[in-house]
Amino acid sequence: MQKSISYLKPSDLTLDINNPRFGELYTGSNKEDDLIEYLLFNESASVLVERFNTTKEFYADKPLLVFSDGKRNIVKDGNRRCAAIKALSDPQKYNLNYKPYNFKKLPVVIYTSKNEIDNRIIEEHTNSMFREWDRIAKAIEVFRQFKSGSSIESMEDIDSKPVDLIKLASFYYQAVKIGGDDLKKLLRKGRGGTGGKTTIFERLFKHAALCGYRFKNKPEYVIEITNKNRFEGYIKSVIKYLTENPSTTYRDVDEKKEAFFKAIGIIKTAPSPTPTPSPQPGPSPTPAPTPSPQPSPQPAPSPTPTTQPTHTNQVQTKPQYNRVIPIALKKIIDECYDLNELNFTNSKIAMSRVVFECCLKYVAEETKFNNKLLKDYAYFSSAFPQGQFTNFTKLKNLFQELVKNTGKKQAFKNFSLETPHQIIHNYNIAGLINEARTLCGNLVPLIEFMLESESNLLLSIDTQKL
Repeated sequence: MQKSISYLKPSDLTLDINNPRFGELYTGSNKEDDLIEYLLFNESASVLVERFNTTKEFYADKPLLVFSDGKRNIVKDGNRRCAAIKALSDPQKYNLNYKPYNFKKLPVVIYTSKNEIDNRIIEEHTNSMFREWDRIAKAIEVFRQFKSGSSIESMEDIDSKPVDLIKLASFYYQAVKIGGDDLKKLLRKGRGGTGGKTTIFERLFKHAALCGYRFKNKPEYVIEITNKNRFEGYIKSVIKYLTENPSTTYRDVDEKKEAFFKAIGIIKTAPSPTPTPSPQPGPSPTPAPTPSPQPSPQPAPSPTPTTQPTHTNQVQTKPQYNRVIPIALKKIIDECYDLNELNFTNSKIAMSRVVFECCLKYVAEETKFNNKLLKDYAYFSSAFPQGQFTNFTKLKNLFQELVKNTGKKQAFKNFSLETPHQIIHNYNIAGLINEARTLCGNLVPLIEFMLESESNLLLSIDTQKL
């Protein structure tokens, strides 16, 4: 049924503080003046003030969409236009250089059903309305629709890659618990070019495993915090850096990543060989005025047995593990993580499966419990049929059921062998760059778990099931 247009005074309209376009990023009070100021200078409503000041006309063919709850008329679509009209009635209050002009009434379409108005906004305005939204605002709206049951395909009108927006929004909701208003100010666009840093955080998704989080596979896609302390430290560190260096752009992440990653603590450099409280070097120490009973300084400890080399002055993009592994296995891991996903997308995806299976096979064939190799226990017999090749699907399923930690167990379950399998065996399928990044990123904590020291690994699995 077609709704008719009504007319209401601007003073009878309430701006929607929970509007998905800006509600999550707004950091002011519940006062309308604060919200109007935010919309003017963070959501470009000031440009509309200039237009309305020139035309002195609010077009009836573009009415505001209003939800009436019986007490208030809440603007659900058209908050920027409504804010501009309200600001123009008293421009000096908002430091706008215009003469006051009052619109007596504005065209509105009133709804009393929230579902009905939400559907109207989505169905009628998807293509035109969402195109001009900032990326973080789009992400929040897509996430809202996704959580309410909308399919991925139905949201492709908003963005061609809605899954990426779902990941961004779920990341935002976790990060804002830590960063609060400081994070919101970095993400939204404001005066002075200090905001709009959403792309920087997205560029860092490829390093999720190093920053204490990961994204779940289909059909969930949302963030999972794998290391709470590391994630909190990462968010605080990035916020601090971007606040102190407001001119930073995503290009700094791409082009000057070593300095950037070092500044935010992603790079783990080797400890300096020079001790901090260093005594004066020299063959014969100078006698101190007050003799110290302490023994002479110990020589610098030699590095822990050759497990994984410390990546000094490099971005840490490979898994680090505590087990001494065969050179051939190390080469396979290095080859996978040294591949550039832009130029060798399919190869990197295929190699992710090779790395996973080789690590898993190594663990089963080289780890002993009670002086017996894991693969020799009857529990694993179906994965190692006599005279046949290893059944990796069964081996993966059996091994993940031994994992005690529920988060790690779920990470093993979520790591799909199907995508790399299709890339390897189906020439009609081409891999996506994001798939290569996600697969290899999600694989990092799994490799680190499997290649823990033998004793730690055995403590992490339920050996009673063997």
